[in-house]
Amino acid sequence: MFATGTSSIVSGRVTRKIRDMSKFRKSQGSHMKVLVIYQDFAFALQANAALQHAVQYSDVWVQWNIRPWRVDLLKFPPAAKEALADAVDAHLIVFGSRCAQSLPFWLEDWLEKWAQCRQIKDVALAVIREDNTDLISTSATSRLSRFATRHGLNIIFDANIAIYPSSLGPASSSEPRDAYEGWGINE
Repeated sequence: MFATGTSSIVSGRVTRKIRDMSKFRKSQGSHMKVLVIYQDFAFALQANAALQHAVQYSDVWVQWNIRPWRVDLLKFPPAAKEALADAVDAHLIVFGSRCAQSLPFWLEDWLEKWAQCRQIKDVALAVIREDNTDLISTSATSRLSRFATRHGLNIIFDANIAIYPSSLGPASSSEPRDAYEGWGINE
């Protein structure tokens, strides 16, 4: 599922983030809630494996409470409300690179609502590469980074995601693009 090295890079960043929180030392142990926002369930399994790997051989102990949510369900008010209730006490929200690349307005609205009602102060957003062909634009990374900064969140980007300038489109992508994507309209 993971490209070579992806799991260890993401695991290392997540482990360093957890290690910064002294309450997660192996002698004490703790629980962390993670929301995984995915388009393809295979990615939710991939993210679960990366999180398990992140603590398996480290000096921290965490019992993960992983809650997967399919991204397209969040555009429907009843599901969005349920996901919001599920996310208020999350320590980490993980996005697949495809979700982060095509961050729709209703997902941004959902994130804004979550940021206003979250109960955990020290939260991180993470973007993990879904497969070898994933590309993400600088506008998508900067949108997430600005959101994180505005709300005092940490952000983790998988080092294996190819980032391309927004003004150039991706050289090739299996994902369809919106007709106005890349023109600066509504970005």
